[in-house]
Amino acid sequence: MPGRVALASAVLLLAVGTGCPETYGIDGKMDKAIRQDIQDGLEEHQRCEDGELRVWSCTDPDDRETCRWRCP
Repeated sequence: MPGRVALASAVLLLAVGTGCPETYGIDGKMDKAIRQDIQDGLEEHQRCEDGELRVWSCTDPDDRETCRWRCP
């Protein structure tokens, strides 16, 4: 019985672990698509009312309380 479980696990791991690297690997199609979705979401979130990108700025670099997103 333990041999069957090990064999079934090995076959499952082999079937799942050998996915298409050009699709699911590092810098594959899925990786690039996810990166682009994240970038688009961040840009959309960081836009001012007039459509310009907000800028992170600090009036006093030593005081983090003065840092915030500002519209240009």
